[in-house]
Formats: sequence, structure tokens, C-alpha cells
Amino acid sequence: MGRHGNYDFRQIVPRLGGQREAFEELCCQLARRTLARDADFVRLHGAGGDGGVECFADLPDGSRTGWQAKYVFRVDSLITQATASLTTALRIHPQLTRFTLCFPFDLTGRTGRRGRSGKEKLDDWRTTHQDEAAAQGRQLVIEVWPASALRSHLINLDRAGGIRAFFFDETILTDEWFWNHLTSVKTIAGPRYTPELNVETDLWKWFAAFARGEAWPLALKEKVGLCGRRWKSFASVLSRTSPESGIPEWPDESQEQAEHLCTEMTNTIEKCSALSKTEDVEEYSRCTASIDELLVALRSVESHLVETLDAKHGPGKADSPGFRQFMAEYMCSFPMAHLDNAREVISALSDLRDWLASPEGVLAFSRVFVLTGAAGAGKTHGVCDTAKSRLRNGHLTCVVFGHQFRGEPDPWTRVLESLGLPVALGKDGLLDALNSAAEASGFLLVVCIDAINETRPLRYWRDHLAAFAQAIQGRPHLRLCITCRTPFRRYCLPEGLSVPVIEHRGFVGAERSACRAFFQYYSLKPPISPILQPEFSNPLYLKLVCETLLARGLDRFPSGWHGLMPTIRGFLEEKERQFSDEYETSVNAQIIGGSLRAIARMIADSGGSSLHWSQAQRIVCEARPQSRNLPVLEWLVRSDLLIEDAP
Repeated sequence: MGRHGNYDFRQIVPRLGGQREAFEELCCQLARRTLARDADFVRLHGAGGDGGVECFADLPDGSRTGWQAKYVFRVDSLITQATASLTTALRIHPQLTRFTLCFPFDLTGRTGRRGRSGKEKLDDWRTTHQDEAAAQGRQLVIEVWPASALRSHLINLDRAGGIRAFFFDETILTDEWFWNHLTSVKTIAGPRYTPELNVETDLWKWFAAFARGEAWPLALKEKVGLCGRRWKSFASVLSRTSPESGIPEWPDESQEQAEHLCTEMTNTIEKCSALSKTEDVEEYSRCTASIDELLVALRSVESHLVETLDAKHGPGKADSPGFRQFMAEYMCSFPMAHLDNAREVISALSDLRDWLASPEGVLAFSRVFVLTGAAGAGKTHGVCDTAKSRLRNGHLTCVVFGHQFRGEPDPWTRVLESLGLPVALGKDGLLDALNSAAEASGFLLVVCIDAINETRPLRYWRDHLAAFAQAIQGRPHLRLCITCRTPFRRYCLPEGLSVPVIEHRGFVGAERSACRAFFQYYSLKPPISPILQPEFSNPLYLKLVCETLLARGLDRFPSGWHGLMPTIRGFLEEKERQFSDEYETSVNAQIIGGSLRAIARMIADSGGSSLHWSQAQRIVCEARPQSRNLPVLEWLVRSDLLIEDAP
């Protein structure tokens, strides 16, 4: 059916559990797109628990518009069900002034037959309920969106056809499609992704913040809650009319300043709590600025308290453990209580500020970010594993790889081809379909382009990334993550790209747990001595070590293996032995090592990242003539020493 065809709602794809659910979702998505930007839209879910409407919008004038969808095809059934929903909606939503009823068929007009037409029946129903509301002093307008109105909205609001593709093409972006996509992603990632081997790093927290997963608002609530509890203790002292036993009155010199902070602190805590409900980066900036101002003021109060204590008890007594113990045990007095309370507030507020300034805070208010890291730091593994974990929880992710983009055509055609979607969808059709899928899921959809440093020419993304990111940012339910090896940033990223750039440092800080996990996965004994080698923070190095030990028949890390070079030498020696055993060649011929060095040298000299198969074959034969009749390249690919990429 064409993009502007007469869509039959009986043929809507049964998404979200069935055709009824899909129809409700489509109506809600159309409703959202008909609203002005200053309307506050809320999508409700759950049969019988939606308060008579599937979704509603609160307008600046205080009125509320609600939409109810009924997937029935007879006017009598429609009226029966709509009556129950309208009654509930008027009870649950006292500010409701407009009720829009959506249904998937067109009403019959007056005919020569006996009885009322479908249009007459529904018009009478509308008039009756509008008059009843007016009699009760309530303003109510009932609007209807039959099939013809829904089709009209689709054509006007979905110019590129992406929404229609999502709701009427059963081959596009279904649950099965996403699972098949990630299976393909795992295959393309190859040895860079081992789903059974995971070590927890900050990368998972970053993606949870970026995609607004359930863990992020909980973390925010915990940190803001601690600030609130600490401040409550601090403020309760200020409001006391008489001193408690052992705790002195608040010093007069800082009383006024501390009391002034009460209102500011309360407002800031409320604003920070509300960050879980907004993605507005300006609101985020205002919150962090408010925290900074509070910290300056609180540190001033802290200084005054220290000065007061020093003046009364002697210099240095404010932070003297001995003096504190003496006053508590022998004098039953706690002169530092106010200072300690102030410092606890400062500590909790500083922790919140640091968290908001960290990737875990910043990414929650970003629509695009770049993930960098050294070779083998685990960027690809993290992206693939995050995508898999997200899908298990109903969160959608699309992953494409940098090497899949080469010169022309434009990147959107490459994305469509890589995802196995019809190229005819085009850029806007693809983005609208993805955005619609994300909206239906109830969560953000993350598009990942992994390893853009593998795209050729190298400057490809310098020319395309700004426009690519802007297109993603134009869809409210989409997010874009780009990964790039750190040394290639200057070549791949366009100048002036104003997005967060976060470096993933592999297992830094978690070397011991990472080492334990890797050695256990490979059934090896982990090192007994402290993990001091910096290479152990690199996942690729750990994998190389374990596979080399396993191939050599060792069960533990040998003494004397320090640094990267001994591991690489041991790895290549083992591969050399395996090849010589399989093809009855001499280990001393160095066919594997010599071939790899020759290929690497040619790639480096050419400035590229790959060679044609015929070129690699010729180079191997020239470097090691004795390998002329041996399948060296095939063996290298089979052993994951080289990656064969389809042209």
C-alpha cells in the first residue's frame, strides 16, 4: 500500500499485545503531535486504570483535553463503551473540558432505510452528554476522530511515512526484529563481544542515565533525599526557641545568614527532585548553579562557626579530637554540634553536585554523546551488552558499526542497509519509525554507531556527524551514542561539536574483580600477588593473556610476564605452533607472525585500515614464500587474528 493509501485499521499490526493496544497507541501518538508545544502531555496505560482516557493534555489556561480510543467497528458498541469511559473521565478529571473519541471506522449517513444512521446515533449521544455537563455547570466539548479523521492526521503529521510503516508494516521494528538485529550485531562484533563475560564498570551507569533508565531517578532520589535529611537536622536547630542540653545556642553573628539559607535550600532541593521529570538542560544548569551558590554560603557559615569556636575555646579546638572527647565525656557538652551539622549538609550537597557534574548526571540531560577510550578498553562490548540488557527490559537499541560506512551514499542509506530496512523509507521515515517505536515502548531508543574510527575515509564523520546528530535530536524519543578510539577523535569528530565526550577507561579501579572474572571464565587460577600492571585494566589484554595461557596448557599467570610485549609474544608463539602442527610446517618459519607483520606494515604505509583479499594474499606470499600453497589468510580469519569484511 502506498504512503498515502487508504489504511485499513483492521490491518493494524498487533503491537504491545494486540490490535486494540496498537490502535490505542497510534491514537495517543497522533494526539501528542496535534498539540502545541506549551501543552503538558501525559500518556496513561492499563485497561480500566486509565481514568476514562488513554492520554490527556493540560493546557496553559488550566483546561484538560482527554483522548479515548475504542477499537470496535459497530456504533452501538462504540456508544456503550464510550459512555462508561466518559462517565469515568468526568469523575476522575474535574478539569476536563474536551473529550476526543477515536474509533477505527467511519459513520454511516442518513439512508432511505428505517432507523437512525450511525452518524445520527453518535450525534445524539454527543449532544446529550454535552447538555448534561452544561446543566451541571460544566464546560464540555466532545470531539470525534473516526477512521477518516485518523487517516487525515496520519497524512498531515507523518509526511515521511515512518509512523505508518511502524503501525502497518509487520516486518518493521517488531519485537522479533529487534532480537534478530541484536543477534546480527553480536555476529558482526565478533570476538570484541563476549556476552558471557561481564565486569561491572561505570559504563552501564552512564547508559542508564543517558537513556533515563529506572535506576537513574532512584539514584537522584537517594542523593537529594540525603541532602534533605541533613538539612532538616541543620534547620531544626535554627528554629529552636531554647537550647538543648549540651548543645549551645546558635551564634548570633551567623544566625541571620543561616536562616536566610533555609528558604534557598528548600527551593533547591525541590528543584533537584524535579529533575527526574524533565530533560531540560537549562533546568539542570539552574539546579547546579543553585547548589554552587548554596555551597559558597554554607562554607561561609562554616567559617564563622569555626571562628566562633576558636574565639571561645582556643585556636584549633574546633577540629581537635581530644577536645571534642573531653567535652562530650566530662562536660556532657557538644559545642561543635552546629559545625558538624553544617559540614554534613555541605558533604551531602557536594556529593550531589559532583554526581550531577559526572557523566552519570550530565548524560541524563544529553541527547547525543561520544564515548572514547583506548583500543581494547571494552567500548564495543559495553555497547553490545547494554543493548542486549536494555532489550530484555523492553528498552530498544539499534547498533551499527563504523566500518559499515564507506564514502557514498549518505549515512542514512548506510544505516537503513545495515539495519536491513527498506531504503525507500529514507532518513525521515526511518527516524519517525524509530521514534514511534520508542514512544510505544514507553522508553527512549538509543542509536549507537560504534567505532567511527573504522569508517573510511577517516574524515567521513567530520563531514556528516553534525547533521546526523541534529536529525536525531529532532526526535524527542531518540538518543545517539557515538564511540571512537581516543587517538582518532581529532580526525573523526567535527570541530565545534557541542556534545559530552566521555572516556571509558576499561577496568581502571576494578582490576582485581576484572582479573578474577576473566580467569574464572577461562578456568584459570587468578594471580595471587597484587594487581599492579596497568595493562590489567584493559579488557583486550586480559582476554589475550587468558587465551594464551589456556593455549599453552598453563593454569596460572607465570612469573616474569610483565607488560604487554611478553603476552603478545607468547600469544603469537602459540598461534605459530598451532599452525605448524596443523599444516606440518616449521615453527621457525614464522609464517603466522611474519604474515601478520607484513599485512600490518602495508596497512600502516597505506594510511588505511584494511586491504583487499588479493592484496593481502600477495603480501603474505612475498613475505613468506614457503606459504604459497597454504591457506594462511583463511587460517588467520578463522583464528580471529584478522577480520574478513564483506565488500
